[in-house]
Amino acid sequence: MVGERSVLPAEIVLPVDATGMSEIRHELRTYLNHIVGYGEMVLDEADSAGWSVGRKDMSEVLSSAEELTGQISNLLHALDEGDRHRCADAINTRIQPALLRIKRFTEHASVDRDGPSRGETAADLRRIEDSCLLFLEALNRGLQPRSRSVV
Repeated sequence: MVGERSVLPAEIVLPVDATGMSEIRHELRTYLNHIVGYGEMVLDEADSAGWSVGRKDMSEVLSSAEELTGQISNLLHALDEGDRHRCADAINTRIQPALLRIKRFTEHASVDRDGPSRGETAADLRRIEDSCLLFLEALNRGLQPRSRSVV
């Protein structure tokens, strides 16, 4: 599983066609957009509630998500070029650590005693964690689109 070990270049699956590339691009960007969108909502809720831990944690989440934006573009460019080594390097040294930071800060906000224990804020924090897990799952599949055959 990504997060516990490095992804090897041989594990990267190259899309067979433009449709496969489009699907993985859409999938990764969708998860990132969910992380950003829900992170912004929790940050707004933290500001409204005066929840300092939530504000700090969501600021870190959004900073890491911003870092991911550029890294996803680099990853997809390397994937499109068929460069498995660059893909694996990007996953192992930049993307995976950013996702794990997002997950860590989200979990920290979730267990904060002064934070929300239930309701929409707690649900939004779970949605961020779920999006991180889905993103990591896509990396575990070697960037293989869910619905397409690849080589």
